[in-house]
Amino acid sequence: MEVEASFDKFNLDVRLRYAGATSPIPEIKPTPREIMASEDGELLLAGYLLRQSAGLISSRFSGNAAEVPLHYDH
Repeated sequence: MEVEASFDKFNLDVRLRYAGATSPIPEIKPTPREIMASEDGELLLAGYLLRQSAGLISSRFSGNAAEVPLHYDH
């Protein structure tokens, strides 16, 4: 995994890059049943928590790696 970060007085931008497929970033909190029943249940919960903490988040596949840019207002 590669992590890039930049910071100024007002913003924190983080870009995560890793080999593999993009992870889901649900807008609605997954239920305990959805988390337990799915092979990707932990990823669903992690994606949801990242969405809740970041001001902006997306996920895309670029080349042979997934990228997840995160933006936080300070």
